[in-house]
Amino acid sequence: MDRSELNCFAQTGLTRRKFSFAATGLLGLAGSGFGSSALLAAASRTANPGFLFDTGPEGRFDDAKIGGPSVLWNEEKQQWWMYYYGRSKRFPEDIAPSFGMGSIGLATSDDGINWQRYEGHLEEGAIFIPSGVPGTFDEIMVGTGEVLRHGDQWVMAYYGGDSTIPMEIDGKEVWPSYQGRGYRLRPGIATSNDGIHWERVKGHAPMGAAVDIGNAIYAAFPSLIHDGERFLMQYSAVPVGTAYWESRVAASTDLVNWKDLGTIHWEDGVKIWERRGMVSRQIVPNFLTDDGKWLMIYGGLDGRYSSMLRVMGGAVSDDAISWRHITDEPFFYPSALDRWDGAGVSIANLVQAGDELRMYYYGFADPLVSGKPTRGIGLAVSTDGTLEGMQRFGE
Repeated sequence: MDRSELNCFAQTGLTRRKFSFAATGLLGLAGSGFGSSALLAAASRTANPGFLFDTGPEGRFDDAKIGGPSVLWNEEKQQWWMYYYGRSKRFPEDIAPSFGMGSIGLATSDDGINWQRYEGHLEEGAIFIPSGVPGTFDEIMVGTGEVLRHGDQWVMAYYGGDSTIPMEIDGKEVWPSYQGRGYRLRPGIATSNDGIHWERVKGHAPMGAAVDIGNAIYAAFPSLIHDGERFLMQYSAVPVGTAYWESRVAASTDLVNWKDLGTIHWEDGVKIWERRGMVSRQIVPNFLTDDGKWLMIYGGLDGRYSSMLRVMGGAVSDDAISWRHITDEPFFYPSALDRWDGAGVSIANLVQAGDELRMYYYGFADPLVSGKPTRGIGLAVSTDGTLEGMQRFGE
């Protein structure tokens, strides 16, 4: 596959349907202003198509790196809320230097395009920070997974890193690039009454994590749904001695006790462009096709390239464990090599607004790209209501 192919959208003929807010729970009310085509028409062509949200001002927790958007509509506030992770310039340089996580913050928006940072009550404006308690799984860094509303409660699946240095797991040496503080990541759960002040839910797994990650070097990027009877959490785990990102699943009825359900299953086999697994995913009630109860968009890892190219795919499922593809090829690719998201796109978050789809995502540039931005949160828009119709905002 050459670069020209990587910059083309796949034509897969996805089934189109009208959207139902009540059925999907992806709230995008017409009165919010977010679904206005006029906003897109008014967007001028930019030097960085898709780029939406940059690092914060000097002195904030996110003034060095940001990523991991989780976007949802706050009915009480009549605003869009975006949770994201960030890292400050004062963050210790020896803690997982290749990652961008540190603390978690919040931004708000009336239209989903123009965002304002929320000044949180914790250090440097964050709303959720590492525990700072030795022996806990999230002692020194945290990152966003997914935030959802369940009844009157806010629930956040996140992940955190501790201060140990993983050298060997199950008798196998950890890759040298992961032999550092913060790289042994584990998923966890927190709850809130207002979406701002959070309480950790101590799990029964080692170090208070939600699940036991076993032979994984790290386990991160958890998604979270409630299927009507239980919570299902899917997360990425990288077993020691492999270069494959497993997608593991756990279930719970109380957010404390989690049962391991193994890994997801592909009914129609693994595609060549995801043969190294998936980095992240978002699972929502299926509103795109007539097939399957659940819809998943995910960041696939294409192992044919030395940089482990990250692309976006789509799938459906009846039980959120056994999946089948709805895209034969990725529906969203990295941009041109000289752009801010030319090296990879991942951690996508799909929301619905009228007859439009919006996909927030994390993108990053090739190491040879100079200047700024070289990573951040982007936005792609589909005006025809299909995944294949996604195009970068402002392009």
